[in-house]
Amino acid sequence: MGRGDFWKIPENRRFVSRVLVAVILVFSAILFFRSCHKPESVNAKKYLAKLSSSTAEVRMDAVMGLARLGIKKSLPELEKIMTADPDEKVQRSAAYAVFTLDREKFLAYLDAPSEKTRITCLETLGRQEKDKAYTYLEKALRDPALPVRLSAFRLLIQFAPGQSEDLVLKLAEKTSEDTALRIEAIGFLGKSSLSEAVTGSFKSLASSWSEPTEIRKAASAALKEIEQKKKEPTNQEKQ
Repeated sequence: MGRGDFWKIPENRRFVSRVLVAVILVFSAILFFRSCHKPESVNAKKYLAKLSSSTAEVRMDAVMGLARLGIKKSLPELEKIMTADPDEKVQRSAAYAVFTLDREKFLAYLDAPSEKTRITCLETLGRQEKDKAYTYLEKALRDPALPVRLSAFRLLIQFAPGQSEDLVLKLAEKTSEDTALRIEAIGFLGKSSLSEAVTGSFKSLASSWSEPTEIRKAASAALKEIEQKKKEPTNQEKQ
């Protein structure tokens, strides 16, 4: 049928044709709308239901699915999982999901009552915001719980080693700090630093009888490492 042929159709039939076209267009629009929005809603319900599964892998899959879909209404459930799930990997996944969906709410958990939750959140922050995590990790070095301070220290030297030398040296010198953490700080500087400030500090620690034996031994060992590194030829000298 040519374009002009349409107008040869009787008026009552042209009206029926218009109605049919309109119905088809409306029906197509409805199908398109459902295809765009229905799967997400269905998937969200499916993932929310899986959060109560007895299998850790299923719960983890549900947590990551909700994070991918950006389902903010799932935050209360995800927060419960982050703080109370019996599986550590699921807790970490939930921490990532909460961080992704609401960063400000996530940051509040750095002061959570549970030290395990604080550590999980510090680890998540370190992985997701290496450049911005320094301030939070520095603050966590003053946490009342030793496991949290240890975690913050290890994350700090992993993600911001260049920024942290002065801070780590103060930690090594801090007589009120736990001996295990001070020894880790001394060991890190022994492997990574050649500065005169570190060398001078370690000489004092190694010779101070007011320091615990473990600290004196750690400082002496670190000094030997530093002196050995100083004797090694630099890359320019090798060339």
